[in-house]
Amino acid sequence: MKCVMSILNYNDSRRALELAERCVKFDSIERIIIVDNKSTDDSVTFLTERVGSNIELVVASENRGFAAGNDIGAKYAQEKYNPEYILFANTDTIFSETEVNACLSKLKAKADLGLISMRIKDIKGNEEKSAWHFKSFLDYTLFNIWIYRHITYKKGVYKSFSNDFQYVDIVRGSFMLFKMKALIEANFFDENTFLYYEEEIIAYRLRKHGYKVGLLTNYFYIHNHIASGTGNIWFIKKHLDASLRWFLINYYNIGNVKIRIFDFATKICSCETFLIEKLKRRGK
Repeated sequence: MKCVMSILNYNDSRRALELAERCVKFDSIERIIIVDNKSTDDSVTFLTERVGSNIELVVASENRGFAAGNDIGAKYAQEKYNPEYILFANTDTIFSETEVNACLSKLKAKADLGLISMRIKDIKGNEEKSAWHFKSFLDYTLFNIWIYRHITYKKGVYKSFSNDFQYVDIVRGSFMLFKMKALIEANFFDENTFLYYEEEIIAYRLRKHGYKVGLLTNYFYIHNHIASGTGNIWFIKKHLDASLRWFLINYYNIGNVKIRIFDFATKICSCETFLIEKLKRRGK
């Protein structure tokens, strides 16, 4: 089988099905797998009643996060279909078969390319961050601090692009098309993170196995952002800190001194977050 698509759903079954039904018509995608990541709404019932012969539903026994959910889809596809390519797309993305075909053509043409994506626009047509560089340990650590983060938010983001394609360090996780061989050699996603920094980690894993990450610069997909229940600032901070810490320890191989520096920075950020949230409540 040439290309399988995996859609990870969490409490967004209507858009998951809409995306699947749109993409199942593409000649370039032969099978679609919707992975329900232990939704707390009626997603499983809704999807079970509506999936068709070329759209399958796999239900996770527990929600272990974005990376683990994607791995469920990838390993299911590998075992059942052994595809040449696998596409991961969020339920809130919009793209056409033209874009998928362009990505597939570039993956096929470049032996060293393991993962490809495209530039991004929001639903209003504004361009969003689509690719960025790896940072130094210092930059990742200082990024914890609110003032530094807001001053340097766009630091390392690719802003100028070649005519049609270029290699980049990291691409956004909302649309990722892999050579299946590359994903398998990289040992899939790292399931030790729940949310955030999955993009850095998979790019790092691919690089360690001789594969590059690329961006189609003359094609765009739309990211129509989900309004989810995970917007609580403390929920976000908890997983941002934990994922970044895991990434730095296990991929940048930082030692005890740097771990202590990083942990101190996260404590500063916690104090900042507390004060900012307090000021916000007073201003209401």
